[in-house]
Amino acid sequence: MKLFSFLISSIFCADICKNAAVSTCKFVIDELCGSNGKTYLNECVFQKAACFAEDDLTVAYKGACCPTECQSEINNENAWKSSCGVLYASDCEFFRQKCLIKRTVEILTVTGNVPEGDLELTNFDEVRRFFGNQESDCDVPNTWQDLLEDFDEVFLES
Repeated sequence: MKLFSFLISSIFCADICKNAAVSTCKFVIDELCGSNGKTYLNECVFQKAACFAEDDLTVAYKGACCPTECQSEINNENAWKSSCGVLYASDCEFFRQKCLIKRTVEILTVTGNVPEGDLELTNFDEVRRFFGNQESDCDVPNTWQDLLEDFDEVFLES
């Protein structure tokens, strides 16, 4: 039975890749983050990349990939201050933290659970640090639920 399933899925995947090689993707922005850390414009573009990838390529999550590395030293030239008054090493680091929190909140909204393992930002202390740990101009959420309730307001301002 497993062999039969494997053969069917292989034929199906080969057919998708055959079509992907000759098809043109529409310019529709519906970004996906691949398991390789690259952002793809939409599912069509992702499927093409997956067909020609040397390693297995899967969708890590819906939306653009969060930056993985940013400058860590704070200097006056690159420093970035959030609307909460928290100083970041760079705008990259601010947006990286914001992206990780947003991803966590989206998963919380859908599943009702704090994600484990697959996200870098699962520790609520890191979320509190983003808002300035009570030493900022913003109200710091005390729980995931508080963050969910205030998320749009805080992130539309930032």
